[in-house]
Amino acid sequence: EAGSRSRRAKRNAEWPQKGERVGMSISQTPLNNQKQSLAERIRRFSQRIIAPHPAMTDVSDKKRIELHNVLTLILTFTLALDLSFRPNAATASLAIIKFMLLISICSFLLGKSKYPKFGISLFLFSFISISYLTLFIGTANSYSTSVSTTVPIALIIASALAGRKTFAWLAIYANLAAFLAPIYSKIPAALGDVIRTGGVVMT
Repeated sequence: EAGSRSRRAKRNAEWPQKGERVGMSISQTPLNNQKQSLAERIRRFSQRIIAPHPAMTDVSDKKRIELHNVLTLILTFTLALDLSFRPNAATASLAIIKFMLLISICSFLLGKSKYPKFGISLFLFSFISISYLTLFIGTANSYSTSVSTTVPIALIIASALAGRKTFAWLAIYANLAAFLAPIYSKIPAALGDVIRTGGVVMT
């Protein structure tokens, strides 16, 4: 009898602890649901921002457009921050930043429209041209640095975003602009640098 009483006392002592655990799990459930719902809202919102126009039905095209929208959106925010933190930069540098910011916004908006290919072409052409534009204006540090640090990256991105014909035209344009730089560049470009840098662009 003493043993049965001790067992009942132990069970009675355990009941509140179980109830507390149940109460804690119940009270924590709404918080977890709120966190999950917030994360789900953020995910849906981000997907809605980069999603292409409903008229785009091809799966491969939709993936390229989504990648383009992500890149242009990131570039837009980066350039906007750069512009806000460097209000007293040189006039030519500010003009280039503003130009690329405008191009990024226009490309993103076109990427969300029924004509995303125009947005992709505009973005890639401008991205490749920015190095040659700095040579033409005279704000680049050097010919080889300006071309070799930007144009190959732009062509790699172009290979992922553009179709074969568009990429071929962009590659031809990038190589011609690299080899003809001594004609229009205000930055001195030695023949050896032109051949070496042009080879980097071609590869």
